[in-house]
Amino acid sequence: MIFLSKIYVKYKSGISDPESINILSALDKLGFNNAKNLSTGKFFELTIESKDLKSAKNEIKEICNQLLTNPVIEQYSFDVYEFNQ
Repeated sequence: MIFLSKIYVKYKSGISDPESINILSALDKLGFNNAKNLSTGKFFELTIESKDLKSAKNEIKEICNQLLTNPVIEQYSFDVYEFNQ
């Protein structure tokens, strides 16, 4: 079976995010004064072949932990869908 995963990665709470700080500052300078908080992150779409949904989820977790994230400072979540071409 083929599965499509949408993976979202962002900094853990309490970790400084310099990019979001700079963006918030720029928004304020551009007059967007209502923007009060911003979090940046990464987004991945991964297509994976696996025997079932449970196996696909387990493999995606391993991929996230070993390559796509730094578990010390980042957290992730993902959705998995059966992919029908």
